[in-house]
Amino acid sequence: MTEMKDYVSFRAARGSINISEEVVAGVVSGAAAEVEGVSALYTSPVREFAEIMGKKGLSKGVKIRIEEDGISADVFVVTDGNISMAEMGKNVQQAVKSAVESTIGVSVINVNVHVCGLGK
Repeated sequence: MTEMKDYVSFRAARGSINISEEVVAGVVSGAAAEVEGVSALYTSPVREFAEIMGKKGLSKGVKIRIEEDGISADVFVVTDGNISMAEMGKNVQQAVKSAVESTIGVSVINVNVHVCGLGK
């Protein structure tokens, strides 16, 4: 894997495969949202305002860093409080790692889970 700005890129015999950071963020947010205990992904009002003003916005509640040896993700969640936050966080980490590695084919270096609220 080589690094390009805003893309995960793979060299192939007949060219290259480029997967946008937006797609990676979508896979991460989809996996996280399906975990028991996650009520929603968190988006700050500042980020929502930036999106309204036309700034590039990745999937809500997710920040991706493309690195030379894989990707790192920060996932911002609101929990429903039905299971322990520690257990929910570990489950989010496992779900994200599994989804990204099987869907995109790139290693996940780490998944940082940030619990930003309690809701239903």
